[in-house]
Parts: sequence; C-alpha cells; structure tokens
Amino acid sequence: MAISDSISVYRWLRRKRHEKKKTLYKQSWQLVVDPVVLFYSALFVIFCFFIGYDWLKQLLPLVQAREGFVERYVLILPFIIGFNATLQAWTDPCLRFTTSELLLSLLPHSRQSIVKYLIIEKIAVQSIITLCIALFVGILMPFTPSDLLLWTLLYLSSIPLSVLVQWKLFSQNRWMKALAFLFIGGLIPLFFVGTTPLILYSLLLLAVLLILFKKGEPSWDRVAEVNDARVWNMWIVSQMTNVQVKSGRRFGATQNDSEKDRNPDLSVQKLYERIWIGHFRRSSNYICQTIPVLMVITAVVPWQVNWMLVFTLPLAVLIYQEVATGIFADLFQQENAFQSLPIDERNSVSSYLRWVYIGFLPILMAFVGVQWALGEPIVVWVIQLLGISLWVYHDMKKVIHERLKIILKENFFRNEWMRGLGFLILAAGIYHPSFMIFLPLLLLYPNLRARLKPQREMKKPSV
Repeated sequence: MAISDSISVYRWLRRKRHEKKKTLYKQSWQLVVDPVVLFYSALFVIFCFFIGYDWLKQLLPLVQAREGFVERYVLILPFIIGFNATLQAWTDPCLRFTTSELLLSLLPHSRQSIVKYLIIEKIAVQSIITLCIALFVGILMPFTPSDLLLWTLLYLSSIPLSVLVQWKLFSQNRWMKALAFLFIGGLIPLFFVGTTPLILYSLLLLAVLLILFKKGEPSWDRVAEVNDARVWNMWIVSQMTNVQVKSGRRFGATQNDSEKDRNPDLSVQKLYERIWIGHFRRSSNYICQTIPVLMVITAVVPWQVNWMLVFTLPLAVLIYQEVATGIFADLFQQENAFQSLPIDERNSVSSYLRWVYIGFLPILMAFVGVQWALGEPIVVWVIQLLGISLWVYHDMKKVIHERLKIILKENFFRNEWMRGLGFLILAAGIYHPSFMIFLPLLLLYPNLRARLKPQREMKKPSV
C-alpha cells in the first residue's frame, strides 16, 4: 500500500488510543478532584509563580557571574546528549512502537514507514519543546542572544542523532551498549582536559555512524512490550487508582536484553558457553576467593618490596592456571551427562578459554596498578604486559588441552622443560623487559623444529 495510506491508518489508530486515554483521565479526574480544591490550588500556583519570579530576579547577579563558565563549555552539549542516549538505551527504546503498531505492520502496511513517521514526530515534538524552553529562558534569564542561539542550535542538531542512537542501541546486546556508553562517556573528561574539540567531535561522529550502520533487525516484540507498559502506565491515573502497568519481563543492564538471549542459538559453541556459565555459578566460591588473593599477591606484596614482583607474578599466573584447569576438569567429573555424550574438544575448550582470559584481566589490572604506583615508565610495563598476555594465552590453552586429553584418556607428550623455561623467562622479563623478547622465540621453537625436521631427513643419504 502507499505510504500515505499507512500513515493515515496509523494516525487513526493513534487518535483512538488518545481518546481511550482521555476517557480514563476524565474518569479519574471526576472521581478524585474536587472543584473547590482545584480553584484554591490554582490561586496558590499563581501566587507561587509571582514569588518565584521575584526570587529569580534576586539570582540574576549569580547567573551573570556564571555566564562565562557556560560560554566556555557550551560545545560539550552534544556529548552530554549522546551520553544520555546511550544511558537511556538500556531501558527505553525512545520511539513508542507498541503492540498496536506491531499488529498494524502485519497487515499490508509498511513497518518502516511507521517507524519513520515516529522518528519525524519525535524529533518535531522535542524541537518544539526546545524552542519553547529557549524562548522562556531568553525572557527570564539575562543570557545574550548569541549564546542562547548557539545552545539552541547545538541541541536541535543533536536531537535526531540521539533519537536514532537510542532506538538502534536498545535492540543491541549488552556488550554493544556498554561499549557505546563507555566510549561516548569517556569523551566528556577529555573535553575538560583541553583536547581539541574537532578531534572529539570526529570521534563522536564516528561512534554514532558505527552504531547507526550496524546491521541487525530491531527486537520488535521486546520494543512493543516495553512501550505498552510506558504508554498505558499513565502517571496521574496510577497515582489516583494506585495501580501501575508494568511489562511482563524486566529489561535492564543485568537482564537478558537481546533477541538472541530470548531465542538462544542452538549451536555447539553457545551450548557449551551456557554449560560453563552454570558451572561457574556453582564454583563461584573458588573463583571469588582465588582472584582477589592473586590480586593481593600481585599488587600488595610488591608495593612493600618492589623486587618481589619477580616471584609473585609468575606465582600468581601458575596458581591461576592450576585453579582454572581444576575447575575445567571438575565439570566432567561431576556431570554424569558427559560420560555418555561425545565431547566436542574444540568448542568446549574455546568457549572455556574465553571466560578464563576474561577472569585473568583483574590480575593484569593489579599488575598495571602496582607498576604505576612504583613509578615504572609506561614503555616498560607495556612491554611486560604484552609478554604476560602472550604467555598466559599460549600456556593456558596448552594446559587445558592437556587436561582434556587426560579426561579422555588419550596419550600425549608433556614438554615440562619448555613450560618451566617459559616461567623463568617471564620472571626475567619482570626483572628487565628486554628478556620478554625470548618468549615469542620459545613459543615459535616447536613449529620451527617441526618444519626443519623433514628437511634434515631428506638430506640424509639413502643406504
């Protein structure tokens, strides 16, 4: 159907909904409000308005004194609006696309045209409200017209981007929301430390474009469910009747807020990830005790005696690896289901290692903190950090694969001398970062040896 026909049907639907809400407001009003009380309340509001206006005129010198501060940081307004959009995207889709709109889109009406109409309507309403507030402030406050016009233009230009960012982020997973929240929020402190505004605006525009051009269909049923509660939870009616309309499910930072969480992917990788998450919950006591203790070993002891970091960090890495392999093996010993089911070695290990690497991040942060507190140069602890990460990544994968082979009762060759040499190089690299160059050479040695061995056999003379 034509877009104009879809919009006309949608406006008819909205008009019917407004009439129903108007009827509810009228019934609640007639039930609670007394005309006499309303008359005296109106007189009281008028009286308070004149008192507030007189009080506001007394604050004009303070407002004029702060006008220079406002002019200095006027360009930060788009960053605040973008940060607020990423914050609101956790719980509010911004556009009121309810179940009525969803059912209407199942008929021969374009869902995209309805969304575009909602976007235009939202931007138009917010723009009108902004202009009214700017006019009101311009009449009451002694701001210069140029400053007020600059604030208004910056806000009006930021409204479309904030609406689109909030709508797009609402249907994304929590990691995408957190990344956008941290990135845009991190631009605000950079503005106060004197970073060039052109660079910050370029980074903000880049972040907005990445969010808007990310592929993915909105979670229509989730958007409709959240908006149903927001549209029909009328504040005045709920206060008068003590009845609040809430959505059937909670949505927020700690809830399953993506379409994939509610319609889980049944791939082997995702199934193993869910198995490991449940096992980590049962092993939370060991995890919550091990990681803080290792952070103390890594940071507190070297803070008192700085040369002890040469011993405490390799010890923390070794203990963490042993605890991680123990938790890995404990699942296969406890779960009877794995005794009769085949084990996918690649997916089980890769899904487990992903969580193990994330769990090691607090220990790395403790190492960076103690090096910073000891006054080590940034180049030194960056090289050491890269070496530690490389060794943990390689050795942890090797240890977990060996433990899985033990569980499956498979034969393998354990090269203990290379692992011991790796820990010695790691300790030497903590003492002096130049020793960290030997870690990549040690890790590449088995591959080089395997490639050179066939060439040696080919050069031997045949008998």
